[in-house]
Amino acid sequence: YGLPHFKFPPPHIIGEQLVELVHDALRTGRQPIVYGYSLGKAQEIVRILTDAGLPVTCHGAIGPINDIYAQFGVSTGPYRAYKLSDFHGKTALDLSERGVLVAPPQTARGAFTTRFNNPLRIMMSGWGLLKGASFRYGVDHVLPLSDHADFDGLLELVERVQPKKVFTHHGYPEFVDHLRARGIDAQRAHPPAQMELFT
Repeated sequence: YGLPHFKFPPPHIIGEQLVELVHDALRTGRQPIVYGYSLGKAQEIVRILTDAGLPVTCHGAIGPINDIYAQFGVSTGPYRAYKLSDFHGKTALDLSERGVLVAPPQTARGAFTTRFNNPLRIMMSGWGLLKGASFRYGVDHVLPLSDHADFDGLLELVERVQPKKVFTHHGYPEFVDHLRARGIDAQRAHPPAQMELFT
């Protein structure tokens, strides 16, 4: 059906790649900035970095969510709240002290990032498996850390649950065809505008 069979690398491998990129940036005097969605992805990123013993500073959209996680017993590890003066100007902290900056994706092309001289910009997204992802996001690297199941994970879920019917919400519409070919009653939750000739 022309359906891409996305297969995400194991999360610990992605974590190791992230830590290696960050260490390389710090060794060469580049400010590492790691982008991830403020809810969920960012907390996973912060935990990977703090578990590796790296100092972390979090953008204002991320820190308060980290605190909510901690209130419910899920620690992301220690982090510093972002202050402009810690990064720019006469009172700027040393790179080794301020460490990795974790920020939401929408800041990747704005003044938050562009005021840095030669930062190392890393996006954490499952879309990193697609060609041109670095160019699309305007970053140096995209590591495929996803909040979603990959192709094999979705099939495994359907096999384990044995549902009477499967509704797909987003992603490749051909996945429905793939499930139907396996004898599974499946349809898109929001049907396409054009009717299918055969169902």
